[in-house]
Amino acid sequence: MTLPTPLKQPKKARVGLYSVGLEAYWEQFPGLRARLTEYGKFIETRMSAWGEVFNYGLVDTESAGRAAGEWLNAHHVDLVFCHAATYATSSTVLPVHQLCSAPAVFLNLQPTARLNYDGSTTGEWLAHCCACPVPEFANALNRAGIPFRVVSGLLGLPATPAGSLTDEVTYERPEAVRAWREIEGWVRAASARRTLRGSRFGFLGNTYSGMLDLYSDFTMIQAQTGLHVEVLELGDLARLLDEVTPGEVRDTRAEVEAMFELSGDSPSDPIARRPTDEQLDWSCRVAVAQERLVREFDLDALSYYVHGAPGSEDEKVQAGFIVGHSLLTARGVPCAGAGDLRTAVALKICDSLG
Repeated sequence: MTLPTPLKQPKKARVGLYSVGLEAYWEQFPGLRARLTEYGKFIETRMSAWGEVFNYGLVDTESAGRAAGEWLNAHHVDLVFCHAATYATSSTVLPVHQLCSAPAVFLNLQPTARLNYDGSTTGEWLAHCCACPVPEFANALNRAGIPFRVVSGLLGLPATPAGSLTDEVTYERPEAVRAWREIEGWVRAASARRTLRGSRFGFLGNTYSGMLDLYSDFTMIQAQTGLHVEVLELGDLARLLDEVTPGEVRDTRAEVEAMFELSGDSPSDPIARRPTDEQLDWSCRVAVAQERLVREFDLDALSYYVHGAPGSEDEKVQAGFIVGHSLLTARGVPCAGAGDLRTAVALKICDSLG
């Protein structure tokens, strides 16, 4: 089966990245600065598979830390990774996170599994001492009241860089695989957060009466997630329903029959019957109107429930909801019944995480 074309794609996180070092090292150890910069570019490339990466480069002084914080703020990043490339004083790192309040993650990624102790120089050791400053960074941020996380493991290079005195091919080692899986998780989580913050959720009708656990406060939903709740009327859908053409119904029915297996009558349940052609055509007509509603109001998700008086037009319309909402959910616009807004939020998060 060909997957349907998404109406809405999840947004990618804007990921901040910078590497750290000590300015005093560069003149003493030629080539070290360039080597650490290349490690940072490797990390940038890997992260770019999951998010939009803004790599400031190397931060090696307190003033550079301030500049990096301002730069990351200007790019509205959702998350900041600090690559502990070698030892650096915590005074270079703290200003970054004092100025940029995006969640912070320190990357303690060793380029090699084992140093070549017999052949190593001080410069070679400095290219591998990424774990050295992380406790110092943690102390500074803890005392400043700034939350952070640490990812530890191997860098995962596919080839040893020129000039290295040890084997740096670690991409298949479990310590690298585990670290990069954790990094991917952080970026995807930031993507979900960015997606929610820019989303418009439709709320059509009401919440099912008596289901107290489903009742949501729209103001609190927006305050906690950043999404906007657009309150819709059934009349909005009814207006669009009048505009649906027979050709659109035929096309949607073909899509439904390609996507779903239509069952026959149930041998055990007397109310479970194969849908009639009339029922299918009506559901497909409603589905066309539902997609138009999503496009008109630029919706990223929908929560809905309409009861309707017995025999009313409202009851007839809501009876055709499920097929169209299933199609929308398959196309990146999750729909949750019973007026359950929180489930719609959860579905959108799952879509964003991939």
